This record gives sequence, C-alpha cells and structure tokens, in this order.
Amino acid sequence: MGLVVDLQGGASHQVIKDGMRILEDLDHRGARGAEEKTGDGAGILIRKPHELFAAELRDLGDFDSYGVAQVFFPPDDALEQALVQLVEETAAERCRRRCA
Repeated sequence: MGLVVDLQGGASHQVIKDGMRILEDLDHRGARGAEEKTGDGAGILIRKPHELFAAELRDLGDFDSYGVAQVFFPPDDALEQALVQLVEETAAERCRRRCA
C-alpha cells in the first residue's frame, strides 16, 4: 500500500507524480493478474477541477455544492442503458429532495 499527501493541504503536480511512482513500484494482485475477475483497487483521489467545471456548467454552484463520480458500466448495451437511466433518475430525485 502506498499513500502520498501534502500535509498542508496544498495542490501540486508533484503529489500526483509521487503517487504514480508508488503505483509503479507496488507488487499487487491486480498487477500480477492473480485474480482476473476483480480490479486491483488502485486509484487516485484529487481535488475537483472546479474552475474547469464552472466554465462549462452555468448553474454549477460553489465548490462544496456538488460531487463528481466516475461510473463503469457493463459492456451489454441494454444493461448499460438501464443503469444509466437508474443513475440519472436517482441523481435527479436526490437533487429534488435537497433543493426543495
């Protein structure tokens, strides 16, 4: 396991470079293909690029008013469409409850 963090809460590309270096040096089951049916759990958590999103989305709100998610859908088209619809409906419903 590896962890890189700026204890002062600063943002720098060096933190990302250091995290990638740790990932390259790790010997984990996902890298070995020891368990091919699941992922390795490797990932990176970074600050939201609020300025980028705000430039594209007029009614975005402030930094703390929204979240960002990455969703992986199955390759089956029908199942993907059903799950996309479920995610969109669930997000819309939660927004309606929070904004009411």
